[in-house]
Amino acid sequence: MKVAWRSSISGVLFVLLLGIANAQAGAFRYENLVELIQKNSITSIESLLPLLPEELRSNYTLMRMSGSLQDATAIEPRAILFGSDASLTCAFNGGSAALAGSDSLECFQFRTEEKRFDFRQIQFPTAQNTLKKVRYSASGKSADGKISCAGCHGGTDARPNWSEYSKWPGAYGTDDDFIPGTADPSEREDYDRFVASRPSHLRYRWLIQSEAGGPNSPFNRDAGTRFRPNLRFSDLLGRLNALRAGEKLRARTASWQAMAFALNVFRCDLSVDQKKSLLATGRPFESEMSLDSIFASIGETPRSWTLRARTEAVRKGTSPFQYQSGYGYLLEGVAMTVIQARAQAGDPRFQSLVKEVRENLSPESDSYSFLHALNETSPNILGPADLANWTNACVVLSAEFTKEYLTPQADSKASSSRVSSYDADRVFSPSGGKGEDSR
Repeated sequence: MKVAWRSSISGVLFVLLLGIANAQAGAFRYENLVELIQKNSITSIESLLPLLPEELRSNYTLMRMSGSLQDATAIEPRAILFGSDASLTCAFNGGSAALAGSDSLECFQFRTEEKRFDFRQIQFPTAQNTLKKVRYSASGKSADGKISCAGCHGGTDARPNWSEYSKWPGAYGTDDDFIPGTADPSEREDYDRFVASRPSHLRYRWLIQSEAGGPNSPFNRDAGTRFRPNLRFSDLLGRLNALRAGEKLRARTASWQAMAFALNVFRCDLSVDQKKSLLATGRPFESEMSLDSIFASIGETPRSWTLRARTEAVRKGTSPFQYQSGYGYLLEGVAMTVIQARAQAGDPRFQSLVKEVRENLSPESDSYSFLHALNETSPNILGPADLANWTNACVVLSAEFTKEYLTPQADSKASSSRVSSYDADRVFSPSGGKGEDSR
């Protein structure tokens, strides 16, 4: 059973029911959010929140410190609503006039067709900003058009900023979703004060708590992964970013390089006969198929490739291009997208590999029953331990790599400067943003 903290508001019932009915009909995207605001003449975040789908309002995490355009405090945290798959994620703070960004909803929509994050801001009229109507941003810009998302979010192909598992600085549950976390003993006291104020707060009362999570909801590690919002958000962002990075790999490299990428990540070796065939070309295949060479071809930096914020250090002993998001790892996730792309194109060998993963993977926890309810295996579901004995993948990948390296296609490399239909209003300028929190 779920509980939302509500009080009776005269005249809102009909509009509330209409909004929820519209919002829950099919997948809720950014375009649906805009339509919901416009059709119901919404002029404030307070009046919008009860109309949002329950899926959004019951899946969220809370930032008590923020480096984004939206300020946050322990009592007025930044709420990040991410739904069941984080494809539409929106954030707001407590609404006090002293908090920067209190008049705005900050969102991103993951554009599945193009494998990219589309950042947007919706600014509502207040006495302070003197707006007469709701203002919607262009893609990748603030609502007033003065600030670009590119500066704080990794470049023109912007992505969320979110720390690696299992520390999330600034978030409640900062230490592996524990409250209190060991990093800050004051977290317990701060969260208790927030929970006490939540039922009567004009905004936070519309967030939905599950009774199974207890008074700490949505944080309760003992009640299962469903009550570990930072872990779930991390896993979902990792899946989306693996799709984004995999698209870059396939669009900017020859097909044999994508195969080489997967070979490297899955720690596969070539047979003696395959090596002899490759040596006969006279080309330096070992250096050409290395990850360093492939990343040079892609033209990515660790900052634009991963979800790391600028100030977050790379873990010791790991590649700067590796990133752990919950239970998933970025390099393994991107390698999995190589296999998925071939499977979806109809190659029976790769379809067999995807089927094998589905049948044999033993999830680390119950999280996968709802985190990865996808038509295809989630690209970030695989960690290094899962792949240690996946010999069938190595057989297929090494054979395909050898074949494609020996017979390169003239059109095997796509331009990295493709502009999609959603890019028409993406005009970036130097950022005027404060910093780079999540998100």
